[in-house]
Amino acid sequence: FCIFKPCSLIEFFLKIKKWAEMAKLSPAFVEKVEALERKFEVVSIIFSKYREEFCDLFRSPDDKQSTSSRHRGRKNGRTRPCSSMELFKFGWTLYIYVKSQFPLISDDLVNSHHLLLCCMDMLYGCVYGGSRRRDLLNPDSSLLPPPPPAGSKPSSSPAEEGLGLGLASYASPPSSSSSSSPSSSSSPSTCDTLP
Repeated sequence: FCIFKPCSLIEFFLKIKKWAEMAKLSPAFVEKVEALERKFEVVSIIFSKYREEFCDLFRSPDDKQSTSSRHRGRKNGRTRPCSSMELFKFGWTLYIYVKSQFPLISDDLVNSHHLLLCCMDMLYGCVYGGSRRRDLLNPDSSLLPPPPPAGSKPSSSPAEEGLGLGLASYASPPSSSSSSSPSSSSSPSTCDTLP
């Protein structure tokens, strides 16, 4: 028997604020609750952006085509390739872990989104350039470059490809003396621009 009924986090924040006011709790406690609420709001927005951007670049995590029968079991001791859902979960877990290493940006929406773009860049680099798992990419995506000619090596970064993820503008700082090209072969990694 449980006397508490489940509630959403939004309801929780409303109720805890009322309780803090009613119990006349210290301002320090109220400030911590408000900070926690801001962090929750940022993570909620970032997760919706992550899902949207993930589905623009990769196959949808709900897509059954990315987990074909040839990838399901283990044969000859080899591990099976990951599905789109596993890539989605890995990408979000990576983002949450890296964000925990930068506690000062926990309630900063802009820097949190930049960090998300860095994680998306890494996922893309692993799928497109590293493992060549093009079956995980969204074939209808306008963000993807045309297939490379036979025998050529694709770049491992969407920033180098000039993709529409907005990463190219973060890849290299503006330079007044250099050419007007936003991306070059010597540009730093997108994660180099994090605070």
